[in-house]
Amino acid sequence: QANLFEVDFSGATISDVQFDGADLYATRFVGADMQKIHFSDESELQMETLFGSSVRSIDDDTLALLQPWWFEFIHFETELATEAPEHWVRSNHFVVSGDFIPQWRTWAASLDPPVTIAPDYRP
Repeated sequence: QANLFEVDFSGATISDVQFDGADLYATRFVGADMQKIHFSDESELQMETLFGSSVRSIDDDTLALLQPWWFEFIHFETELATEAPEHWVRSNHFVVSGDFIPQWRTWAASLDPPVTIAPDYRP
């Protein structure tokens, strides 16, 4: 269990992290790239924002726990919830490749205020 109070994950790449039982208070995820993260029912989610972030490859339970922030992030997945926001993207191609990044950047730049996604420096 972790107590993450006022931690700023903005612009971070967060992958394969288990936040089981973690307490996130006033935590910021602006323009973060989150993949294969997991929250449990014991997690206390009082996050400030996920504005402009990308979320992909997460389980249904974690997605349900993130529901208060659904309109703040873009979600790329092979199957989307029936009540998914219109800006979410259903595509296996985006989930398994880096091709989601241009679409994420375009969506994030259209927000008010716009969010700039850092360049991808992978070779």
